[in-house]
Amino acid sequence: MSIYNAGMPPEAETPTKKGNLILVIALVIAGAVLLLGILIGPRAVGVLYALASPPDAPVPEGLNKVSQTSEAHGVDTWVYNSNTVNACVIVRFYQDAGGDCVIEPGWCGENDPNSTELYTQPVATCTGVSEFSIFQMRWQAEIVAGDRRQSYAQVDISRSIFWTGGPDAENP
Repeated sequence: MSIYNAGMPPEAETPTKKGNLILVIALVIAGAVLLLGILIGPRAVGVLYALASPPDAPVPEGLNKVSQTSEAHGVDTWVYNSNTVNACVIVRFYQDAGGDCVIEPGWCGENDPNSTELYTQPVATCTGVSEFSIFQMRWQAEIVAGDRRQSYAQVDISRSIFWTGGPDAENP
């Protein structure tokens, strides 16, 4: 018997050491979980938000929504029209949004045709890819010019969210 534990059996020291060791292990695990939460938490919140509310495809100001259909979560089509926005202004909007536009010959150059004389003439098809969170979205806008009785311009916009990766290389 030592003088430090006089009158106490030697096994009385063991529970205190064992308790301290358990406390240290618990604190290390709690610290690791906290650190992991700080590192992964914001990304997980962003992913959950993106899953719950994916972004819409870009839409220029001044268009009126006519209809919307949804094939699946993140696969949607909208139809917009406008009596005030020129079809070529819409094409420029999508080019500025990062879209690649295939413009029909004779459209959106220096001498734009007068839309009041046309009846549903295709103007351009614009496509683009946007990234959000860990996902990608592909959008396509088909722009048509019409006469004032139908609409000055109509835009059919489709959006596809790629939940498991980027767009297919063969079908961008």
